[in-house]
Amino acid sequence: MLLSYSILIGITCSTLYHKLKKRILKIFCLSLIVFILLSASYPLMTGDVTRNWLNPKIKGSYFPSSYVELNSMLSSKHWSILLPQRSTYVVYNFTEGPLGCGNPYPHIFSKPIISGVGTEYILSENLDLINKIYEVISRNVVCRNIAPEGNASASSVGKGGCEAIKAIDNQMRTVWSSGKSMPQWLEIKWNKTQTVSGIEIIFGSTYAHNYIIFSWSGHGWVAQVSVKNNNFSICKHVFHKPIRTKMLLFYFYKAALSDMVSIREIKVYAQTWAASKFLGMIGIKHLILEKNIVLGNLSSINDLKLNDWEFIPVKEWKEVALFKNLYALEKIYVANNLIKFSGLDEMYGTISKLEWSTLEHSVFVNITRWDELDKRMLMPEDFVWVELSPIRYEVHVKTNGPFILVFLENYDRTWKVYVNGILVPEINHYRVNGFANGWLINAKGKLTITIKYEPQDLLVLSLIASTILPIFLLMFLSRGEIKRAILSIQHVLKNRFKIFSLLFQ
Repeated sequence: MLLSYSILIGITCSTLYHKLKKRILKIFCLSLIVFILLSASYPLMTGDVTRNWLNPKIKGSYFPSSYVELNSMLSSKHWSILLPQRSTYVVYNFTEGPLGCGNPYPHIFSKPIISGVGTEYILSENLDLINKIYEVISRNVVCRNIAPEGNASASSVGKGGCEAIKAIDNQMRTVWSSGKSMPQWLEIKWNKTQTVSGIEIIFGSTYAHNYIIFSWSGHGWVAQVSVKNNNFSICKHVFHKPIRTKMLLFYFYKAALSDMVSIREIKVYAQTWAASKFLGMIGIKHLILEKNIVLGNLSSINDLKLNDWEFIPVKEWKEVALFKNLYALEKIYVANNLIKFSGLDEMYGTISKLEWSTLEHSVFVNITRWDELDKRMLMPEDFVWVELSPIRYEVHVKTNGPFILVFLENYDRTWKVYVNGILVPEINHYRVNGFANGWLINAKGKLTITIKYEPQDLLVLSLIASTILPIFLLMFLSRGEIKRAILSIQHVLKNRFKIFSLLFQ
């Protein structure tokens, strides 16, 4: 389109130029064309084309000074996401007046931002992933029952078939029954430390009237819950701050009937950190909550349930609040652990079950290309990377075996990787983590890896051509005048040379 307009403008200018008979009019025409071109391009170069209508002294869409400070606090090596989810056009209500805009964020933030803002013409290729991210953020805290993963022991067993393990077997038809005496206790022990956010006790035919729940601190037992005069068969306890422990002790010292206790099931809920880890695998480090959106938001701010155990408050301003994700990968990382998946829901479910210490060295590969990869990989050493420009990155790493290089930008076949100057074949380029680029690196030793966006080379050539071609066009259109001017200059110089020669004879 740009080329077509350029040709049209060139033909129009040429026709107009040749229709003019007087030389002074031709010079005026050329001067006017040059002036128009410069006046049109100058605002693009200086940024005046984005000068704000609310405050003419500011270039770009006007946002309060809090956004400037916010931008300085964001990471350039991670992604940040704007909340709440928004549509194409957003209207803000700041103290200076309402501001309606499309996507102003490139004029506001200099760091990588996920805004969810598209245009009415173009939708994101990863719209499903963006919707999944916002869905995960807006969910309630997801916990799972970890009691069946532990080992249970008890002070006594009332009759055969009612052992302590029956209280944590995730089966409501089985039961643990104690002997007929008080007090009684039941202990659950895990092989590793758990993060417990809640406990649910489902009593059988005889429930405890008074009881205490202890957690092991590593040095001794700490009372977490104390209940007296209980008359319910189902008791739930939620901890406002999660408890980290390897053992829980349930101490019953008064029963409602028969001086005994029976329990159908004890459920111990552990915080999965699923939302934090899911965002972390995409590279999202910060969450930006904008409080002044009055139109264009797809969900209410009040509907967001940001768990401050996962998303830590950093700073709050009048217009915006900043949260930090507990876990987050950098935009470029290396992995030696491959995990297959077929969809975003499966990916989320797998992430919720794995520890971050495993995930931070892992990469999710779609099942359609799973069989192409050799699963025997090594974790590289001395890994560092630097962003040379938004379209060029450099990685330095030392490795003794194959690994996956992950680049958390939208998958695009035109992103290319060079290892010590040698192009990595496209067959080794994979779509990973649901949206990103991943390359299988088979080289060994000290490696210098370049990630490059190849279409930029064409853009640079087109910019050079756009600068040179108009100059040649003007020279072509004015070739007669240029020739006459050169001859005139030569004639003047020749006459002056003759005068100087006569003077010095």
